[in-house]
Amino acid sequence: MSPSVHLFTKRAAPHGKATKRNNPIFPGNAGVIWDMILFYKKTMPAWVAGGDSGAIQGEGAGMTIRPKELPETTENWAEADFKGHAKSVVTIKGGHTMVVDEPRRLGGSDEGPSPTGYLVTSLAGCTAVILERCAKEAKLEIGSLKVKSSIVYSPRGIAGQEGYRSNPSEARSEIWLEIEASDEQIEALKADYFRRCPVYNLFSASGCAMKDVWHINE
Repeated sequence: MSPSVHLFTKRAAPHGKATKRNNPIFPGNAGVIWDMILFYKKTMPAWVAGGDSGAIQGEGAGMTIRPKELPETTENWAEADFKGHAKSVVTIKGGHTMVVDEPRRLGGSDEGPSPTGYLVTSLAGCTAVILERCAKEAKLEIGSLKVKSSIVYSPRGIAGQEGYRSNPSEARSEIWLEIEASDEQIEALKADYFRRCPVYNLFSASGCAMKDVWHINE
């Protein structure tokens, strides 16, 4: 089973606004779409200005994200609907759904990655996203970027054996980066990534040993 992607509605659309009946393009999802419109209008009115050197340039034409216009805090959430035999269908805030499962040898049906599989996925994916963002803000051009992450953890700790911890003890990322930059710019890019990557810092704050191997223009 492959994960599916869809939008979903958590609340009704505002009175007099788009509804399921009058929104044939996105039936049933008007509430979410309207929430997004209101969020952009209320919190980021200057996104479309562009050209600000202290801003994050988005992919859309003319779109700019200014850090000071972002909320100080926000939240994400996930809801797991347990289906039995270690399998859950999880819906997250953005409307995406995914299957979380375990291998058959651990009592699952192997229809999706395990929780620790998603854990290491988040590290690899977040590393790539934040590095690209930091490079773009520094006006550095990335030719190619690949990240391979791995984590070490104790199945005995997860099984509850005394003397073993369940959280990862080591996280390792190998990063292949082709980029037009001086040595000083590359070191500054790394420092910015280490400071800003939320998943990297989550692992690090848990006491996990962080190991990074960089392949720059190799």
